[in-house]
Amino acid sequence: FPVTIPAPVSIVDVWANYAALAGQGWTQEKISEAVGVSRQMVGFRLSLHKLPIEIKTLATQDFISETHLREIMILLLELHFSQWLTTDSAMLELCQIAAKDKLTVRDTKKVVEQWKSFIDLATKAHDTFPPEYQAMLISALATSKARTAKEVQKAIDGVIMTKAKADKAAAERLKREQQEKELS
Repeated sequence: FPVTIPAPVSIVDVWANYAALAGQGWTQEKISEAVGVSRQMVGFRLSLHKLPIEIKTLATQDFISETHLREIMILLLELHFSQWLTTDSAMLELCQIAAKDKLTVRDTKKVVEQWKSFIDLATKAHDTFPPEYQAMLISALATSKARTAKEVQKAIDGVIMTKAKADKAAAERLKREQQEKELS
């Protein structure tokens, strides 16, 4: 007699099913027991369900896996960088890179590490500048669409040069004022 094989379920549908169960009051532990995966996996899949639709689409089309997403989701950006890059936009770009270039999980992890590195560089520079230069840095990063350490460093160097010129002009102005005071 003929055997009916059920159609495969999209991983995104699995995430939605977990979220539906959680929405009905099921705990992660109860979902874990019902579906036969660890409670940590349930928690992870519930967080995946909250991802933007563009990322879910890439997962539905099997361009990226949950393991790729585990690597990508470690990336977090400060809110003040939103003019340049948000966590969601960074994750989407990384997913698109992983999908387009058919990256392995290991290669995806390397790309994420590169992104973390240039984001850390931007963060450290941002935190050392006074507020008006912080805004200038964010604007320079956004304008240049910096996505490498070299591009971030170029934006930082531009802000440093602008600040140095402003500091020099302020020092010269103070010196002139002091000289004028001494002459009068």
